[in-house]
Amino acid sequence: MSLQKVEPWKLYLMVTGFLVVDLVILLTWQLYDPLQRRIEVFPLEDPLSSDDDIKIRPELEHCESENNNIWLGETKMIMSSFDLLIIRLPEGTRNRDLKVIMNICYLMILIMVLAC
Repeated sequence: MSLQKVEPWKLYLMVTGFLVVDLVILLTWQLYDPLQRRIEVFPLEDPLSSDDDIKIRPELEHCESENNNIWLGETKMIMSSFDLLIIRLPEGTRNRDLKVIMNICYLMILIMVLAC
């Protein structure tokens, strides 16, 4: 099996392309549906161990947009398609059985799903 040398400019071009796509998605997200800070206030609570006359006011801060799930899903879908592209590209340079290649692809897809 002979290994093919990958030229550095091809790698830099591919990484730059991924970064540009990420940047376009994030800029579009911020222009059309910007993130907003929301504070969820809960009722006052008594402290567990205190003799003072105090109350605790729990608050939970959220930073999200109106269509947050749609944007996250779109971003994840595009990044997953890039990952699948990266998995499928080296097939042409390998002298392996198709069954082995498909097992590698399924393993990489499983790793991506578990990493999400």
